[in-house]
Amino acid sequence: MREKIRFPLLEWIKQKHHVLGQFKDTDLELYLDFENSPLIFEIIEENSDKFSRILFEILSGRYNEHLYRKEVVSAVAQNVTAMKFAKGKLENRKQLNIRIYCKEYFKEKDHQQNKRIVMAEVIEHKNTDMDKKLRTFINKIGTYEYDFSDIETGNGNKT
Repeated sequence: MREKIRFPLLEWIKQKHHVLGQFKDTDLELYLDFENSPLIFEIIEENSDKFSRILFEILSGRYNEHLYRKEVVSAVAQNVTAMKFAKGKLENRKQLNIRIYCKEYFKEKDHQQNKRIVMAEVIEHKNTDMDKKLRTFINKIGTYEYDFSDIETGNGNKT
């Protein structure tokens, strides 16, 4: 079982954009893998505008090929998604692709579906091809398990 910490979603939106708007009463819970949280926070801070666009897609209930998409490479990885960022220019005029790979969880709550997303791992690569190494990485994330019983019982932020 991996540890997680809660990402202060609404507080982040309010701080960065000074509005909560239509997402005030969202059923989305966002978490970070505890072990990888420093790097994930760094990427979010360096790419706050892009992260805001990704959050808008997620909060709107959409997947977007260029921002946030499902990475289904096997049955094990069916709930793995990727937040897509790009960084700088390489000498061959291509950008470095940065992905925050996530695992989605769904829970029925008061007859509505509650979505939980754990931002689990970061990978940087030079192309967008799905090679064997990347498939193995995505499948590994598909095996990650996080315990949400502390959240459901109100016993804390970190599991």
